Amino acid sequence: MRNITLLIVISCCVALFFMACTKNATEPTESRVSEDDRSIIAEIIDSDDFFRKDDVLLNDGSPSLGKYTALLSVVRWGRKIDSVQRTKEYEMLNDTTVEVIVRTKWSGKIWIHIMRENKPDTIITKPFVEEIQRKVWFVKNDTARVRKNRWRFHSISALKGGTLNAQNVTILKVVFYTDGDSIEINDPLSYTFVAGTGGRYRLRTFAQSLSRTFKIQVTVRSNDPSSDLVVAHRPVVLNNSWSYRAPMEQVSSMSNNDGTFTRVYEHTWRGAWQGHHHVMVGAIPRSAVYDDATPFSSQLWGIPFIVQ
Repeated sequence: MRNITLLIVISCCVALFFMACTKNATEPTESRVSEDDRSIIAEIIDSDDFFRKDDVLLNDGSPSLGKYTALLSVVRWGRKIDSVQRTKEYEMLNDTTVEVIVRTKWSGKIWIHIMRENKPDTIITKPFVEEIQRKVWFVKNDTARVRKNRWRFHSISALKGGTLNAQNVTILKVVFYTDGDSIEINDPLSYTFVAGTGGRYRLRTFAQSLSRTFKIQVTVRSNDPSSDLVVAHRPVVLNNSWSYRAPMEQVSSMSNNDGTFTRVYEHTWRGAWQGHHHVMVGAIPRSAVYDDATPFSSQLWGIPFIVQ
């Protein structure tokens, strides 16, 4: 009887050990990043313009403020962001590296200002919800004496997003040109920009100059036989004020012989002020703005850069 009791006790201990091992093996990776480390990294992200200025880059305000910059045929339109939600998902890749997926979600209204006979006539609105995400990596500095310096920014991906119901127009490729250099993005979340290094994947850093020329080019696949609404969101100084949105010019269109079309759009601008920036492109079906019965939909891709 004592042997049987001892065997039962041993069996229970072995079972508990394997249960503990299994639990440890399947423990969410976020729990391996301490609460204090998550707090430090979150503070870095929340204070960095790479993440804080997305809202400014996209928000056109209300039509009464006249912040829109594009006059599209007989329609002026823009976003008015009413709420912003930013979430972070942490993963400990190894003892010294943490990957964070940062998601930013906006909700608000698309306003469409209809003009008739060159006079303001009416404004209609549509609700919208857009979400973008990007990845950012931090490296641990064990020798740091100051708490906030325990983790340092290492690299960042391009960004990708739009509405959940994005349809009729799809971004295939974005190319960013400057200083005789170019960056081609085909899969934003797989393209990593490393800070403070040289080479192909370096995070582009430029000296501040109002004469510096930037160009962004986007290739899209569209179901619309006429054209699309493709815009660039970028930091530029115009008439001593900051400006963000501008229409992109269609430079080519080719039928794919399957009811879709491949089109290329470009936009060139000069100068940007100091800081951490993104140039973002948005591809929107014409019906999302020109047909009041069609829900708004969009795709957004963006590339980070620094002006210092």
